[in-house]
Amino acid sequence: TDYLKDSRNYIGLQRKSLSSCFEKFGLKVFPSEANFLLVKEPEGLRKTPGGADPRSLREELFCRGIKVRDCRSFSGLNDSCIRVGVRTKEENSALIGALEDIYG
Repeated sequence: TDYLKDSRNYIGLQRKSLSSCFEKFGLKVFPSEANFLLVKEPEGLRKTPGGADPRSLREELFCRGIKVRDCRSFSGLNDSCIRVGVRTKEENSALIGALEDIYG
């Protein structure tokens, strides 16, 4: 029971930290009590030189070695939505670093 309590506390703290980070960069984070977050990148948040459409956030993260769930197959969602697992502190830090690089 201590392990479960510690795990729930850890996931709750990391989920809150990740949510704040995503929101800091202008991403919408849907409320969650699970060990993952549903995140949406608003249209037009990122621009590329020359006005071309940027790669999806999922593709940008994948190019940096971070895998997230593509949510296009979920009813009502599209490629602007990803599902992000709450992971170890090191993995969460790598995700935050990638977001800083993308949205810097």
